[in-house]
Amino acid sequence: MSRHETAARVPTLPNALMYELVFRIPVQRLYVGVFRTVRSTVVSRAGFLRRSLLRQPRTLLRDKKIAVLDRLIEEYGDEGVATEK
Repeated sequence: MSRHETAARVPTLPNALMYELVFRIPVQRLYVGVFRTVRSTVVSRAGFLRRSLLRQPRTLLRDKKIAVLDRLIEEYGDEGVATEK
């Protein structure tokens, strides 16, 4: 646990969930830096996927996927992430 406290190592998912139970603090608050990195990666990948989908022919499924990605980007997007429409 001490290596995780000093940020020398990121805990495994089971350990992180154990800390959440023990300390009664959500994992994303226990590991804010890791959470921000993951969120940024997810938003970036969602933007890439959205742009890729926009190049495909319009279908109901494609439009639903884009709508889900739009909501994700809007909710978690960072100021530096383009959300071209």
